[in-house]
Amino acid sequence: MVSEAAAALAGIAATLIVAARVFGILLFGASAAGKVTHIRDFTDAIAGYGLLPAGAHRAAALAIVACEVAVVAALAAGPFVRAGALLAVVMLLVFALAMAVVLRRGDAGVDCGCFFGGGRGARIDRSLIGRNLFFTAIILPAALWPLQPGALTAMILIDGFGFACACFLLGELVGQLARLRHVRTISIGGRP
Repeated sequence: MVSEAAAALAGIAATLIVAARVFGILLFGASAAGKVTHIRDFTDAIAGYGLLPAGAHRAAALAIVACEVAVVAALAAGPFVRAGALLAVVMLLVFALAMAVVLRRGDAGVDCGCFFGGGRGARIDRSLIGRNLFFTAIILPAALWPLQPGALTAMILIDGFGFACACFLLGELVGQLARLRHVRTISIGGRP
């Protein structure tokens, strides 16, 4: 009875670790790709936070992108998973804190700088801070627990991939809703 419960818990832990790794690769991979292709817009978003001296924005943008690429590489490589997950958690928490500082200052309309697929990103609001905390909770298991040898089964991989993809899509939905919240008029058929 005890060994069945331990096996079930080990399976759940392995699923969460797989999900954390896949989710982190998706999240930080998409984020880095968008920022690399729109580095000037991302640099402007960093400047919009008003937290760094003017001359540091470009260097900060490049450093953040480099860290995001490092997270992806570490989560994909077995020996560096926990370090990559820890870096991801720290980055997410620092961004959540930076957004909270901007909101506390009352700066409305600041671009979050989270993802860049072209055009303006979502404006900072509480939902994006919550989204970062949600992302942190998903990635945290990979930072805390090593994946036990022999723990991977086909079902754990399927469950982990499925959970990661669902969480990624939920996070994207929150971001899109944050963007829409700031749209004043929607044009349908040429009429507002």
